[in-house]
Amino acid sequence: MSRIVFLGLIALVLLCVLCPYCRAPAIQQDIWTRTSSDLMAAGFDDSVVSVSGRDVTLTGTVPSEEVRDRIGDLAASVWGVRTVDNQLQVLAAQPVAAAAAMPDQLELIKLGRVLTMRGSVPSEEARIELVDRAVALWGEGNVVDELTVDSGIGPWPDWLGRLTDALHMRRGDLAFMLSGRTAQVEGTVLSELTEERILGAAAALMPGFDIVDRIEVREPLDDFERLQLALDGMLRGKVVEFASDSAELTANGRAVLDAVATAAEAAPGEILIGGHTDNQASQEYNLDLSLRRAEAVRDYLIANGMNAERFVTIGYGETRPIATNETAEGRQRNRRTEFHVLEEN
Repeated sequence: MSRIVFLGLIALVLLCVLCPYCRAPAIQQDIWTRTSSDLMAAGFDDSVVSVSGRDVTLTGTVPSEEVRDRIGDLAASVWGVRTVDNQLQVLAAQPVAAAAAMPDQLELIKLGRVLTMRGSVPSEEARIELVDRAVALWGEGNVVDELTVDSGIGPWPDWLGRLTDALHMRRGDLAFMLSGRTAQVEGTVLSELTEERILGAAAALMPGFDIVDRIEVREPLDDFERLQLALDGMLRGKVVEFASDSAELTANGRAVLDAVATAAEAAPGEILIGGHTDNQASQEYNLDLSLRRAEAVRDYLIANGMNAERFVTIGYGETRPIATNETAEGRQRNRRTEFHVLEEN
């Protein structure tokens, strides 16, 4: 056998051996994409999936054994998957806490930029903590404290402070009236999207409460509100989409922002871009990710010709849910970007 033929055979063998490895990244990405797509189409969270070659590993938490097995079966049914290592953990059922004794009535009333708090709190320390939190958010002079101290009403619910947060930046006049295990929400808002988010926040922050909806949608009153209404309309039923666990915009995310830029270009006011996450990682990580995503949105709009001075960014992390984090659908709703038009002072 000639030297040239011998070397040619060696090269052919090496090519056969190396080809699968050269294609491995493409195969791995294809399997991850199709597995994630199938899980999301079935209403499950795609963040549980990781792929190495043709082998799929599932990690994270799920509410039941049924969901765990269903996700495992879906992953195994994806064409090209060789093995599935199902490490999903089923969340243990949490005991239902005894209801804290609530005052006969507690009211949180938002009129324009002013928040009024009425009712009873269990201690002076609780009153100061709630008022200080509201002042830090709403500003000095914009919080009216009409709270009284009643040591007989029991522990103060830890979600009340976050309820004041949920009212902030929402256009319209609103009132939360809490009595026993009922929360009535009444007033006016600018859009159906705002109504959905207010009611969703109430349900997410107050599990076990009966939420009574008395909200009406009103017409915008000025150019600031007309812009806010336009932005809300664009975002209802849509999300500014990012690649999984990153601040990289997807094509769908960029398409939504193109519409936002068109609406906002000639309209008045600064725009606050708020990033939000679910609770599937640490609070520190979620705060960082939400801010990076808000900044990515700002950077994209600036790159497309908008004035950098028009934007303010903030990351809220997991602190302002508008849905439960116990389901994939709820977590998907909480992973969102909000736009709030700021009026001139």
